Amino acid sequence: MECLSLEEKKVLIIAGEPSGDLHGANLVKNLKKEKNIKFFGIGGEKLKNEGVEILERIEKIAVVGFFEVILKIPYFYCLFRKIIKKTKAAKPSLAILIDFPGFNFFLMKKLHKMNIPVVYYICPQVWAWKEERIKELKKYTKKRLVIFPFEEEFFKKNGVEAVYVGNPLLDLLPMKKKQDENNKIRIGIFPGSRKTEIKTLLPKMLEILSCLKEKIKDIEFYIKVYKPQEKLIFKILNKKDIKFIYIEEEIPPLTFSIMASGTVTLENGLMGNLGIVLYKLNPLTYFLIKNKIKTKYISITNILLKEMVYEEFLQKDINTKNISKFILDLLNNKEKINEKKEKLLKLKDILKYGAVEKAKEEILKLL
Repeated sequence: MECLSLEEKKVLIIAGEPSGDLHGANLVKNLKKEKNIKFFGIGGEKLKNEGVEILERIEKIAVVGFFEVILKIPYFYCLFRKIIKKTKAAKPSLAILIDFPGFNFFLMKKLHKMNIPVVYYICPQVWAWKEERIKELKKYTKKRLVIFPFEEEFFKKNGVEAVYVGNPLLDLLPMKKKQDENNKIRIGIFPGSRKTEIKTLLPKMLEILSCLKEKIKDIEFYIKVYKPQEKLIFKILNKKDIKFIYIEEEIPPLTFSIMASGTVTLENGLMGNLGIVLYKLNPLTYFLIKNKIKTKYISITNILLKEMVYEEFLQKDINTKNISKFILDLLNNKEKINEKKEKLLKLKDILKYGAVEKAKEEILKLL
């Protein structure tokens, strides 16, 4: 480890989602051990706790869907101007952008014009859709840090250098897996962190839980909650007996997980929890993008394992009675359970530990 530099560096960091806030905070923590850096940008509670000057909270900016974004264009324009104004005044040595392509792709072009080097940590999934964005990443970013092993080769084939640093989720997993203390069936629901996701998926998930409760006597329910959306979740739950797992808490051993599509599918996969994935957008949004998606699956767990380990229910296929029957049939099939769990174990062999440390090393080369 090099000696801590007395010269203060300024770095802009943009994280638009809770997962980006979490991984960004771990990165900031490690960078500050090596350099005297003052960070500012967009983030949540975790980045704020690491001393980052937060110009806008992530819960205000998270939206899903084409039309939902259009409705917020005036807001995003004002936010963009606010970030640029602060950046011009602060004159940072570097910008770190974390996923969140809808906003960050506009920002990285402006930062490029301002001669501010851009590191993209956790690159957007251009391999899944909008492959044309690769050229923009090559032109407007100084370094691209990716978290899935196939991404490095994908970028290389398209003439763009990228560094696979490993997956930051692995470094957050408990060293020892918790043991289940009783024989209860534990069902976890993960409705996402955005209001639109929660409003769309949580009522459906609760219907599924009601069906399961009718068939299974000894059962417990858990829900993963992003604190800023707690009031909304309370309102939809309407006093149902469900235990909260806050986003900063570890997922307990679960018998089964019902998940919105996103990082949580990999988190559950690495924990060895069985589950299914639900995905529902505004019908017009889905119509516009469905033919542009190039991957066979929507869940990153299935993409990494190259098969449907987590069954995916999309749009009209989210039928609560059919899904409840699917879950009950699976839970009564020990052979199928063991088969799926064996496949989930492969995730730790596919991915690599030490993502934050490797990302820190790559970023320090530019500071």
